[in-house]
Amino acid sequence: MLSLHIQAIPNIQPARFQVVAENRNRRAKLMGMVLRTFWGLILLGGFLSPNLRAQESLQDSSIRMIFLDVSYRGQWPGGDMRERYGFTSALGMDVSLKARNNFYLSTGFHFLFSDSVNLEGALDPLLVPGGLIITDNGLLTDVRIIQNGLLIPLSVGKVFPFIGRHNKNSGLYVEAGVQFLQHKINITPRDEVVTALDGEYAKGYDRLTSGFGLRQSIGYRYIDNKGYVNLRIGLDFSQNFTQSRRSVDFSTGRGDTRQRRDFLTGFMVSWTFPLFNRAPDAAYYY
Repeated sequence: MLSLHIQAIPNIQPARFQVVAENRNRRAKLMGMVLRTFWGLILLGGFLSPNLRAQESLQDSSIRMIFLDVSYRGQWPGGDMRERYGFTSALGMDVSLKARNNFYLSTGFHFLFSDSVNLEGALDPLLVPGGLIITDNGLLTDVRIIQNGLLIPLSVGKVFPFIGRHNKNSGLYVEAGVQFLQHKINITPRDEVVTALDGEYAKGYDRLTSGFGLRQSIGYRYIDNKGYVNLRIGLDFSQNFTQSRRSVDFSTGRGDTRQRRDFLTGFMVSWTFPLFNRAPDAAYYY
């Protein structure tokens, strides 16, 4: 069996490796901050939501309230986006302000991620026979490729309580609005340093794309009278009009100036923390 071993190049530049390490540390700290914020919002909702159990009029009337929805979305790309990505997941939170007439205004943030990425031809300038990349140490390595992205929606909707008749704050919901979509390809060498894929150089391969679009959603929102189980399930649709944000793509040697049509279709499941004013426990007459 043929064994390939490439000796490390002795002339190493420590300063360059220090910069690469610092960039990776910054990314790790950012991801840690995002995760802490995500779970912090869940805990905040958990502390605030017990007000629901004391609300006497929840079952009998439609009331003003705030919904904090911690959501998972599973989405299938369409249009131009389908050529680059497969099934895409999203984790995030929505905040909705609902009026007594059951109309509501909603916004939030969602982080996109997927390991189903079509990067055919993008790394050709760096590959050697066998599909591997030469590291800064002169060794061979492969890379981990994932999609990262961000979704920020702004929607108007309404809950129709005549569907299901659980209470006047639960029922079929319909919403529509606009959103900002951003996605890019994150390429990370495994266990080795490749300066050509780090920092400013990585921008030539990540295909950063963003733009605005339209969105629609339909589903069912359930608010428990006793406050134990509150959730939302539904279908999401969006049509996004995006373009590349990089001046040059290293795989082609030129910029991508196309106007893209990035579509997303999928499902959504949310755990809801409803917040509203505490009702008096009893009435006193004199």
